[in-house]
Amino acid sequence: MTAPIAFAFLCLIIGSCYVAAVSFLTVPPENKDIVNIIIGFINGTMLGTSITYVIGTSSSSAKKDEAKKERQADDN
Repeated sequence: MTAPIAFAFLCLIIGSCYVAAVSFLTVPPENKDIVNIIIGFINGTMLGTSITYVIGTSSSSAKKDEAKKERQADDN
């Protein structure tokens, strides 16, 4: 597993733990707004970007590597 993919999974785990924690623990009323902002950030950027990066990079890298190998085989 490469470092960027490991980092993406780490972000997913941390984000999921935070969402689980604020879902099951009592949040003081004065902190509810900040909790909602952080959950929106996690869902909108961290999770979405991590998933898009892992899926997009994996498939495009595989196609690029195959094309590169084919060109090298043709050159030899």
